[in-house]
Amino acid sequence: MFKMVTIIVSTIIFMTAATIIQGFAKDDRATVDDIVIVMMVAAAIFTGMIISLRRLQDQAMQAQLEAETDPRERLLKRVDAINNAFADAANLMDELQRARDDLLEEAEEHRELLATNPEHAESVMRLLARNEKAAIRVNRRDQWLFFALGVGASIPIGVLINLLVP
Repeated sequence: MFKMVTIIVSTIIFMTAATIIQGFAKDDRATVDDIVIVMMVAAAIFTGMIISLRRLQDQAMQAQLEAETDPRERLLKRVDAINNAFADAANLMDELQRARDDLLEEAEEHRELLATNPEHAESVMRLLARNEKAAIRVNRRDQWLFFALGVGASIPIGVLINLLVP
């Protein structure tokens, strides 16, 4: 069935492409580029049809396999998949809980350090704020640099293309 549909579709596509090419051949303004474009479009349509038909065939085969399997086996597979998913979720919850506990311990250590020396904590905060402002300036400068490079590169290329292409 798949082969027959593929042959019919490909024949129709290539007959249509041949008809269009003959029309171009009669037209004095047609170029080789026009013919190549028509052939590329026909090949793209043909490829798309092959892929679509192959997907439909795969889906039909999958549905047939599912219909042939015992409903009890399908149900058992689904139950196993659900049990595995719950086990994975439980493992993930344990990992997240351990990570949360570690972060809370680290935060508590930082609070204790801040409480022992508030003047030092304030100077660290000022230093962090200064570093953040500097990073923002660097990022902003980089963005403007990339914008300028894009403009600087695209304009000469556009002018060159306009000069070279009649």
